[in-house]
Amino acid sequence: MDQSFEIRSSVFPHDMSRWCSEKMSSVVLALARIAEVGSDQTVASEATSQAIRDELCSALYDATKMLAFSCGAQWEPSDRDMILENGVLGYQELQARYGQRAFSLVDFINRFRELLAGERSPNRTLMHDLLSRASFEEPLLRTLEDELDRVTMGEADWEEFVPRALGILEQVQEKAAGRQQAR
Repeated sequence: MDQSFEIRSSVFPHDMSRWCSEKMSSVVLALARIAEVGSDQTVASEATSQAIRDELCSALYDATKMLAFSCGAQWEPSDRDMILENGVLGYQELQARYGQRAFSLVDFINRFRELLAGERSPNRTLMHDLLSRASFEEPLLRTLEDELDRVTMGEADWEEFVPRALGILEQVQEKAAGRQQAR
């Protein structure tokens, strides 16, 4: 997007706009997944499904506004409906429209390795951003995100995280290669 902005607070001395974008992107993706489950009438009663749907409408209205704002994109009321109607596919459409390009698995792994070779700051924040934009389903990425969260929360050192993250990326790459060979 052409628009540039910064988000600062008295708590952090640096620009928090990427962090805000990452957090809101995660919220919108989670709500998109709930939208898919909430629309399945076999899972819950009709009243429960309607209550979930009502809450999702409200949450997605604000969450898509915040995601658009944090990406510097133009928000439209139909953004909420895109997710309600299409779930994760709708989320991916919004990501593209908001200017957050999706990565292939190979691009993701290469970029993450580049960030691991650098310093903790600002690369930790960039890694969170990269993980939030990953549009492929891979359970090991949740493990990678958990390990990164441990660094963020001060429960692990960067020096401990890097070899663990490289090992996880190696596993992801091996699984992808195995799936490719099975085809």
